[in-house]
Amino acid sequence: MRTSLGLAGDLDDVELVEDIEHAFDIQLPDDQLKHCKTVGDLFGLVVARLPDEQDRGDRCASAMCFYRLRRVVLTIAPHLELRPSSPIETLRPLSVRALYRAIQRADGLRPPAPYLSVWGGVSLLGAVVAPIALLWLGAPWWAAGIGVLIPIVLYRLSPVRLPPALGTFGDLVELVTARSIGALAADGASLRPAEAWKALQTVCADHAVTIDGEIHEGTLILQPRKAAA
Repeated sequence: MRTSLGLAGDLDDVELVEDIEHAFDIQLPDDQLKHCKTVGDLFGLVVARLPDEQDRGDRCASAMCFYRLRRVVLTIAPHLELRPSSPIETLRPLSVRALYRAIQRADGLRPPAPYLSVWGGVSLLGAVVAPIALLWLGAPWWAAGIGVLIPIVLYRLSPVRLPPALGTFGDLVELVTARSIGALAADGASLRPAEAWKALQTVCADHAVTIDGEIHEGTLILQPRKAAA
Protein backbone atom coordinates (compact mmCIF):
# COMPACT_ATOMS: atom_id res chain seq x y z
CA MET A 1 0.00 0.00 0.00
CA ARG A 2 1.21 3.48 -0.86
CA THR A 3 1.47 5.75 2.19
CA SER A 4 1.55 9.05 0.30
CA LEU A 5 1.41 10.50 -3.19
CA GLY A 6 4.48 12.46 -2.14
CA LEU A 7 3.23 15.88 -3.25
CA ALA A 8 5.04 18.85 -1.74
CA GLY A 9 2.12 21.26 -1.57
CA ASP A 10 3.87 23.81 -3.79
CA LEU A 11 0.91 24.01 -6.19
CA ASP A 12 1.39 20.39 -7.29
CA ASP A 13 -1.67 19.56 -5.15
CA VAL A 14 -3.60 22.30 -6.98
CA GLU A 15 -2.61 20.76 -10.31
CA LEU A 16 -3.89 17.38 -9.09
CA VAL A 17 -7.25 18.87 -8.10
CA GLU A 18 -7.57 20.67 -11.44
CA ASP A 19 -6.81 17.42 -13.28
CA ILE A 20 -9.46 15.58 -11.25
CA GLU A 21 -12.00 18.30 -12.03
CA HIS A 22 -11.22 18.09 -15.75
CA ALA A 23 -11.31 14.29 -15.72
CA PHE A 24 -14.72 14.07 -14.03
CA ASP A 25 -16.07 17.32 -15.49
CA ILE A 26 -16.97 18.59 -12.02
CA GLN A 27 -16.12 21.49 -9.72
CA LEU A 28 -14.78 20.74 -6.24
CA PRO A 29 -15.50 23.46 -3.65
CA ASP A 30 -12.49 25.13 -2.07
CA ASP A 31 -14.02 25.14 1.41
CA GLN A 32 -14.23 21.34 1.34
CA LEU A 33 -10.92 20.76 -0.44
CA LYS A 34 -8.98 22.42 2.37
CA HIS A 35 -10.06 19.57 4.67
CA CYS A 36 -8.89 16.83 2.27
CA LYS A 37 -5.84 14.98 3.57
CA THR A 38 -6.15 11.63 1.79
CA VAL A 39 -7.17 10.26 -1.59
CA GLY A 40 -10.24 8.87 0.16
CA ASP A 41 -11.25 12.40 1.14
CA LEU A 42 -11.03 13.45 -2.52
CA PHE A 43 -13.00 10.36 -3.51
CA GLY A 44 -15.79 11.38 -1.13
CA LEU A 45 -16.08 14.74 -2.88
CA VAL A 46 -16.10 13.08 -6.30
CA VAL A 47 -18.74 10.48 -5.35
CA ALA A 48 -21.01 13.21 -4.01
CA ARG A 49 -21.03 14.69 -7.51
CA LEU A 50 -21.66 11.54 -9.53
CA PRO A 51 -24.84 11.36 -11.60
CA ASP A 52 -27.94 10.11 -9.81
CA GLU A 53 -28.70 6.42 -10.30
CA GLN A 54 -31.50 7.08 -12.78
CA ASP A 55 -29.23 9.36 -14.83
CA ARG A 56 -26.26 7.00 -15.05
CA GLY A 57 -25.41 5.31 -18.33
CA ASP A 58 -24.72 1.62 -18.73
CA ARG A 59 -22.12 1.56 -21.51
CA CYS A 60 -18.51 0.55 -20.92
CA ALA A 61 -16.33 3.67 -20.77
CA SER A 62 -13.20 1.78 -21.83
CA ALA A 63 -14.92 0.32 -24.90
CA MET A 64 -16.26 3.75 -25.89
CA CYS A 65 -12.80 5.25 -25.51
CA PHE A 66 -11.15 2.41 -27.46
CA TYR A 67 -13.35 2.85 -30.51
CA ARG A 68 -13.09 6.66 -30.46
CA LEU A 69 -9.34 6.56 -30.00
CA ARG A 70 -8.81 3.92 -32.67
CA ARG A 71 -10.99 5.85 -35.11
CA VAL A 72 -9.03 9.10 -34.79
CA VAL A 73 -5.65 7.33 -34.92
CA LEU A 74 -6.67 5.51 -38.11
CA THR A 75 -7.57 8.81 -39.75
CA ILE A 76 -3.86 9.74 -39.69
CA ALA A 77 -2.36 6.24 -39.90
CA PRO A 78 -4.92 4.02 -41.67
CA HIS A 79 -2.42 1.16 -42.11
CA LEU A 80 -2.19 0.44 -38.37
CA GLU A 81 -3.95 -2.54 -36.84
CA LEU A 82 -4.96 -1.59 -33.32
CA ARG A 83 -6.25 -3.93 -30.63
CA PRO A 84 -6.15 -3.54 -26.85
CA SER A 85 -3.24 -5.99 -26.78
CA SER A 86 -1.26 -4.19 -29.51
CA PRO A 87 2.19 -3.17 -28.22
CA ILE A 88 2.54 0.56 -27.75
CA GLU A 89 5.39 0.41 -30.28
CA THR A 90 2.66 -0.05 -32.90
CA LEU A 91 2.15 3.71 -32.65
CA ARG A 92 5.82 4.43 -33.34
CA PRO A 93 5.16 5.66 -36.92
CA LEU A 94 3.26 8.56 -35.34
CA SER A 95 4.92 11.42 -33.52
CA VAL A 96 3.62 11.75 -29.98
CA ARG A 97 2.54 15.31 -30.72
CA ALA A 98 0.48 14.10 -33.70
CA LEU A 99 -1.04 11.37 -31.52
CA TYR A 100 -1.97 13.88 -28.82
CA ARG A 101 -3.59 16.17 -31.38
CA ALA A 102 -5.57 13.20 -32.69
CA ILE A 103 -6.78 12.33 -29.19
CA GLN A 104 -7.87 15.93 -28.63
CA ARG A 105 -9.94 15.74 -31.82
CA ALA A 106 -11.88 12.74 -30.49
CA ASP A 107 -15.16 13.58 -28.79
CA GLY A 108 -14.37 14.60 -25.24
CA LEU A 109 -11.09 12.70 -24.90
CA ARG A 110 -8.09 14.12 -23.02
CA PRO A 111 -4.59 12.89 -23.86
CA PRO A 112 -2.13 11.82 -21.17
CA ALA A 113 0.01 14.46 -19.54
CA PRO A 114 3.07 14.86 -21.82
CA TYR A 115 6.44 13.56 -20.70
CA LEU A 116 9.07 16.02 -21.87
CA SER A 117 12.50 15.00 -23.01
CA VAL A 118 15.50 16.42 -21.16
CA TRP A 119 15.87 19.06 -23.88
CA GLY A 120 12.22 20.01 -23.48
CA GLY A 121 12.68 20.57 -19.76
CA VAL A 122 15.88 22.55 -20.29
CA SER A 123 14.13 24.70 -22.91
CA LEU A 124 11.29 25.57 -20.53
CA LEU A 125 13.79 26.50 -17.86
CA GLY A 126 15.73 28.57 -20.38
CA ALA A 127 12.61 30.52 -21.33
CA VAL A 128 12.49 31.78 -17.72
CA VAL A 129 16.19 32.11 -16.91
CA ALA A 130 17.60 33.48 -20.18
CA PRO A 131 15.74 36.84 -20.32
CA ILE A 132 16.38 37.51 -16.62
CA ALA A 133 20.08 36.79 -17.05
CA LEU A 134 20.31 38.98 -20.17
CA LEU A 135 18.60 41.93 -18.50
CA TRP A 136 20.82 41.52 -15.43
CA LEU A 137 23.86 41.66 -17.71
CA GLY A 138 22.58 44.91 -19.21
CA ALA A 139 21.36 43.56 -22.55
CA PRO A 140 18.64 45.58 -24.35
CA TRP A 141 15.01 44.51 -24.02
CA TRP A 142 14.90 43.08 -27.56
CA ALA A 143 17.77 40.72 -26.69
CA ALA A 144 15.79 39.50 -23.69
CA GLY A 145 12.85 38.95 -26.02
CA ILE A 146 15.00 36.80 -28.28
CA GLY A 147 16.21 35.03 -25.14
CA VAL A 148 12.60 33.99 -24.50
CA LEU A 149 11.80 33.14 -28.12
CA ILE A 150 14.70 30.75 -28.76
CA PRO A 151 13.97 28.41 -25.81
CA ILE A 152 10.28 28.38 -26.74
CA VAL A 153 11.13 27.35 -30.32
CA LEU A 154 13.46 24.65 -28.99
CA TYR A 155 10.70 23.44 -26.67
CA ARG A 156 8.25 23.19 -29.56
CA LEU A 157 10.82 21.17 -31.52
CA SER A 158 11.82 18.91 -28.63
CA PRO A 159 10.33 15.40 -28.59
CA VAL A 160 7.45 14.50 -26.29
CA ARG A 161 7.28 10.96 -24.95
CA LEU A 162 4.37 8.77 -23.97
CA PRO A 163 4.23 7.85 -20.26
CA PRO A 164 6.83 5.10 -19.73
CA ALA A 165 4.36 2.80 -17.94
CA LEU A 166 2.33 2.25 -21.12
CA GLY A 167 3.00 -1.18 -22.59
CA THR A 168 0.02 -1.68 -24.89
CA PHE A 169 -2.58 0.31 -26.79
CA GLY A 170 -5.04 -0.92 -24.15
CA ASP A 171 -2.95 0.78 -21.44
CA LEU A 172 -3.22 4.04 -23.38
CA VAL A 173 -6.98 3.54 -23.69
CA GLU A 174 -7.34 3.01 -19.92
CA LEU A 175 -5.32 6.13 -19.16
CA VAL A 176 -7.30 8.27 -21.60
CA THR A 177 -10.54 6.77 -20.24
CA ALA A 178 -9.64 7.84 -16.70
CA ARG A 179 -8.71 11.34 -17.85
CA SER A 180 -11.97 11.66 -19.84
CA ILE A 181 -14.42 9.75 -17.63
CA GLY A 182 -16.76 12.70 -17.10
CA ALA A 183 -17.20 13.37 -20.82
CA LEU A 184 -17.70 9.66 -21.51
CA ALA A 185 -20.31 9.44 -18.74
CA ALA A 186 -22.16 12.37 -20.30
CA ASP A 187 -22.36 10.27 -23.49
CA GLY A 188 -23.78 7.23 -21.70
CA ALA A 189 -20.83 5.51 -20.03
CA SER A 190 -21.34 3.90 -16.66
CA LEU A 191 -19.94 6.01 -13.83
CA ARG A 192 -20.65 4.37 -10.52
CA PRO A 193 -18.42 4.57 -7.44
CA ALA A 194 -16.33 1.59 -8.59
CA GLU A 195 -15.56 3.18 -11.97
CA ALA A 196 -14.99 6.55 -10.29
CA TRP A 197 -12.47 5.05 -7.86
CA LYS A 198 -10.54 3.36 -10.66
CA ALA A 199 -10.38 6.63 -12.62
CA LEU A 200 -9.33 8.60 -9.53
CA GLN A 201 -6.54 6.11 -8.79
CA THR A 202 -5.24 6.52 -12.33
CA VAL A 203 -5.31 10.32 -12.24
CA CYS A 204 -3.61 10.39 -8.82
CA ALA A 205 -0.94 7.92 -9.95
CA ASP A 206 -0.16 10.26 -12.86
CA HIS A 207 0.72 13.01 -10.36
CA ALA A 208 2.32 10.90 -7.65
CA VAL A 209 5.98 11.36 -6.82
CA THR A 210 6.22 8.04 -4.98
CA ILE A 211 5.81 4.94 -7.14
CA ASP A 212 5.73 1.98 -4.74
CA GLY A 213 2.46 0.33 -3.76
CA GLU A 214 -1.19 0.66 -4.69
CA ILE A 215 -3.06 3.88 -4.01
CA HIS A 216 -5.80 3.32 -1.41
CA GLU A 217 -8.28 5.56 0.36
CA GLY A 218 -5.87 6.19 3.22
CA THR A 219 -3.05 7.34 0.94
CA LEU A 220 -1.99 10.84 1.95
CA ILE A 221 -2.00 13.50 -0.75
CA LEU A 222 1.01 15.36 0.60
CA GLN A 223 4.26 14.09 2.00
CA PRO A 224 3.65 12.81 5.56
CA ARG A 225 5.45 15.70 7.29
CA LYS A 226 3.57 18.21 5.11
CA ALA A 227 0.23 16.52 5.80
CA ALA A 228 0.90 16.63 9.56
CA ALA A 229 1.72 20.34 9.49
